[in-house]
Amino acid sequence: MTEPDIYAPDRTSPPSEEARSLYRTVFACGTGTALEYYDFFIYGTAATLVFNKLFFPQVSPLAGTLLSLATFAVAFIVRPLGGALFGQLGDRIGRKRMLFLTMLLMGGATLVIGLLPTFDQIGLMAPILLVIVRLLQGLALGGEQAGATVMAVESAPVGRRGFVGALVMSGGAWGMLISNAVFFLLAFLPDYQFMSWGWRIPFLLSSVLVGISLFVRYRLEEAEDFEVVAELDAVRKTPLKDAVTQYWGRMLLVVLGMIGIGVNFYILSVYSISYGTTILDLPKSTILSAIIITTIFAVFLVPAFGALTDKVGRKPVFLASNGIFIIVPFLWFALLHTGEYSLILLGFFLMIVGYSSGLSAYSTFFALSFPTSVRLSATAVAISVGAVAGGSVAPFVATWLEAATGGWHAVAAYMSTAAAVSLIAGLFIRELPKGVAVGMPEATDAGVISGMEDITDRVIS
Repeated sequence: MTEPDIYAPDRTSPPSEEARSLYRTVFACGTGTALEYYDFFIYGTAATLVFNKLFFPQVSPLAGTLLSLATFAVAFIVRPLGGALFGQLGDRIGRKRMLFLTMLLMGGATLVIGLLPTFDQIGLMAPILLVIVRLLQGLALGGEQAGATVMAVESAPVGRRGFVGALVMSGGAWGMLISNAVFFLLAFLPDYQFMSWGWRIPFLLSSVLVGISLFVRYRLEEAEDFEVVAELDAVRKTPLKDAVTQYWGRMLLVVLGMIGIGVNFYILSVYSISYGTTILDLPKSTILSAIIITTIFAVFLVPAFGALTDKVGRKPVFLASNGIFIIVPFLWFALLHTGEYSLILLGFFLMIVGYSSGLSAYSTFFALSFPTSVRLSATAVAISVGAVAGGSVAPFVATWLEAATGGWHAVAAYMSTAAAVSLIAGLFIRELPKGVAVGMPEATDAGVISGMEDITDRVIS
């Protein structure tokens, strides 16, 4: 179990005002995470159900789906750039200001998508504009996900950081739940109404979440760990450069650690809709309702697993999550092919257990493996690059694998292999010991590489 950080204020029994400040922080960061996931889920769902027909109608159905999913992936391409930009801003000027900017950009881009004209209205400019706005979404997401968790974790009592970080990340389950619930209700519209105007409603509704989150974030106090860094005059002038040069090994491990949950999650939440409706010829409502029901469990499972990480450590829970994803994808596909709704639900539930345990652990686990002075830069960039390597291409690769092989076994093997890579990477990631929180001179990643060699030697022997 990781030792507490002596440079973080002792807030194991916070006074009421400090507790209220923490609640505001968790709410602001959690709503931002919910909006982030809501935005991406409604885009992913629309990419499989709508955009292939309205923005790429001049190609075959398969090509249209692949192009539509490619626009889903392009947002991830600029995520590392967003992570570098907003991560460095967060390490230099503070977490609060950075998170306000990412929310404004993310929410604005989503609103614009709901107002875009289609191919029939403006021709080739329609998919071009869709890609441009999608890129802006990805830029914002590069700083939002890591920033929200870091802000909350750095404001939390030492013994509750896992729970608080997981509580913020459970906003992702809320975003997934709300987005799929909205599309589930819209599925009852006649097809011509859904395709003409119904698909725009989820994007326009995001403005409500944006307004609430911006209002709350404006009133936040700065993260206390960052304030300690500022008081000690330990804010770095070039945090991103320092992170890459001093902690490159750790950042690489985080990149690899992201692949498993990214691949499995986006195949579960995005590709499953296309697979279920086009390959298995199931009603849209069957897959969407299965996602909704199991996501309700995730809302409660993520904080529960987060509390567990405070007791047993983030690493064991993270490793267990990837262990689940090595095995369960094969069972999930087999249960999908039964066509029995109860068995389909069981498959989705098993996958959600793996997702919930990983989501509860990875953000806090990865963030606390870097010192505060470069934490946001290192975490945002590494998580963003990992998302590109994993989640961004997962629906596209899964669609291609199924079409190339004519079956689901290759897709399941892809999901399992990705989880195995992350599990191995997780063995070498460690949270920092006490005394290095504000970026005191610490062993660079030569020490991490040495640790890898030690563990490898023990495994071989």
